[in-house]
Amino acid sequence: MKAFAVKRNSVLGMGFLSPYVGELSNSSSSAKGSFVELLYPISYKSYGNAFDQDFFWKFSLLGLLPEATDEDDSINYYQLQLSASLLAFESQFYSLFYGVGLSYEILKGNGGSVVLNNGSGYSTFQRPSDTSTAQYFYLEFGFISDFDKWRMDTSVQLDNPLGDKRSFSFLVEFLFGLDQMGF
Repeated sequence: MKAFAVKRNSVLGMGFLSPYVGELSNSSSSAKGSFVELLYPISYKSYGNAFDQDFFWKFSLLGLLPEATDEDDSINYYQLQLSASLLAFESQFYSLFYGVGLSYEILKGNGGSVVLNNGSGYSTFQRPSDTSTAQYFYLEFGFISDFDKWRMDTSVQLDNPLGDKRSFSFLVEFLFGLDQMGF
């Protein structure tokens, strides 16, 4: 029997994802910020045990709920994440986990242009006029805090760890056990 109270059932919930921390700008001054975008993933996690090792897999979908968009809503962003994680450490109050995942991003735009500050003046930048996609792997490290009927998972993702353009994303999720919802 485990000392920590991570319930070994399926959980469903939502949270907040700040992608590419410190790499994005959403202001006309082009200043980069730490948490400039805020996305709202809907997540499903399921637990299992293989070879005496506890693990879970996660399926997250972003873009179903209203996202932080530009001022005239001309760009739509969707993201699908699938990951597998191992529980690395468990105590009476929390658990640590690590894992690997795959992210698939879709960006849809209506085209046009926008004038933004480029650091030394203003330039015209084109907006996407078609659908473009990107896929990358990520590493995930985080901790789980389990409460009576819900739990909070907090993690940092290292996006594209083997590529030239690595970045970090920060994720906080609030999850409820499906058994608590009557499933």
